[in-house]
Amino acid sequence: MSTIDEKRVFSDSMGTTTVFVASEVGIVRVECSGGMVGEFGLLDRTTATAIDGDGSVVIATTADDLLQLDDGKFEPTGFGPATALTLDDGIVGARTDRIARYTDGSWQTCYQSESPPWESITAVGGTLVGTPSGVFRLGNGEPTPVGLDDVRGISVDNSVLCGTGVGLYRLENGWNRLFDGTVVDIARAEALTVAISNDRLYTHSDGSQWVEQQLPVDEPLAGVAIGDRIYVVTIDGTICIEDGDGWRTRSIGVPAVAGLAVR
Repeated sequence: MSTIDEKRVFSDSMGTTTVFVASEVGIVRVECSGGMVGEFGLLDRTTATAIDGDGSVVIATTADDLLQLDDGKFEPTGFGPATALTLDDGIVGARTDRIARYTDGSWQTCYQSESPPWESITAVGGTLVGTPSGVFRLGNGEPTPVGLDDVRGISVDNSVLCGTGVGLYRLENGWNRLFDGTVVDIARAEALTVAISNDRLYTHSDGSQWVEQQLPVDEPLAGVAIGDRIYVVTIDGTICIEDGDGWRTRSIGVPAVAGLAVR
């Protein structure tokens, strides 16, 4: 139930941001405004294991298919089960034996093999594939290993960032470690980059150093996204929203959260 103040903030001129949270019980739609969480409810009841958004498009993975938000509902795209996704240069879905791009309502295969050089795919970005055994680059032939280990996330906007079980790396002449820790998620928007470990938020603006922040929660973090402000969600379903003077938090009461996206 929203408080009187929460209802008032949703009627002012600041507008709202819609946050979608992927969880064990399904995908939750959350309306936020002015750094506050308002109404929320279950939009799709299929267990979601990953989610991504770019401000207009939102996609999510389930055990059955890769879903796309369409006219207020998450609709199947026909990819089938996926373990990783990205909105880098369009919708891309991946599973152990296949990587494909969704174009004009159909999937175009980028890579497919019955015997890939990895045991599973955990992240994709550009021509890079993240796996438990490292990063691979796709080309005309077989994928080429390019280093690292235990890859959790890849971002290829302007520069290549890779989150692993031991830190965040940037690809330069080799892999340069930016900070230590198990990197759970990465988000970028214009000059701002944010990344989360299990219990820390790291922010970076062009020309600045990485800044570490302790969030006001004692729960492991699950995902981060950038909209009109920074949004973080914990595994136990608490949303943290940057409000300019600090952080506001509110539990939406869903278990086993996998991440969030904003639109």
